[in-house]
Amino acid sequence: MEPVAAIERHFAYEEWANERTLQTLRSLAVIDPDLIGAFAHILSGKRIWLDRIEGTESESPGGWPNLTLEECESRNAKVNDSFRAFIGHLRAEELDRTISFPWSKGDLKTPLREVLSHLITHGMYHRGEIMAGAGQTGAKVPSTDYVIWWNKTQQQD
Repeated sequence: MEPVAAIERHFAYEEWANERTLQTLRSLAVIDPDLIGAFAHILSGKRIWLDRIEGTESESPGGWPNLTLEECESRNAKVNDSFRAFIGHLRAEELDRTISFPWSKGDLKTPLREVLSHLITHGMYHRGEIMAGAGQTGAKVPSTDYVIWWNKTQQQD
């Protein structure tokens, strides 16, 4: 499979998993603010990284913004649109381009393909935290596993 097509597929999975996470949060009688905070962190991270990739000033209010569920829903839609547009113009030869960004111990330089992989695994990690927290309230939580998404949406007979 072409590398850009694989990235496109993984970000389609990310959208699906984030929507299932939002549905779970909406279903809770009482929402722990930490769960919304973790979801806001996923979205903020995606926005910050896309801004770094595109070399633009970040629109994100920071890595751990204090957002409402409604604000998360709105930002989710916006960041999804932004990533679809970015990936729609992405060429395979760009994947080795180095993304430089400041870090607490000095600037880091990372190939774009690895930054995009980071975004997918970062979302998985924090969705796991959110779903575990929601499950502790007694809520029924759906799977956000990649293989479930693939079998529902990508499998070719």
